[in-house]
Amino acid sequence: MKKTPSALKWLAESRGRIAHKHSANASVILLLEAKVTTLSSELRIAELMLSNAKENQLKLDSELKALDQTVQIFDERLDPTKIESIRGWQGGNPPDKPKDREVEFSKKEVLREEVEIYG
Repeated sequence: MKKTPSALKWLAESRGRIAHKHSANASVILLLEAKVTTLSSELRIAELMLSNAKENQLKLDSELKALDQTVQIFDERLDPTKIESIRGWQGGNPPDKPKDREVEFSKKEVLREEVEIYG
């Protein structure tokens, strides 16, 4: 049996090491691409929730301003800003404000994707 030249042995070993790194890196890329997809979905959900919260805040600002004006009309000696805030509804979601099912579904979908990626 002929002896393998050292240069060829070095080339084969180098190629084997690089092939292993290449394969491992390809797996990392797949995992990171899946994570980016998941995070993009979560970001879209967060952006939607933020937009809804800002819209809600504007409505609440308008309602507060209207109520403050009404209090002032009723009795100008009263300072509406001195009225403490209270939590009027304490039983989960108020009946006039049900949870947004679409957002809840999206969260579940994101979690399902996450499980499939790492499962």
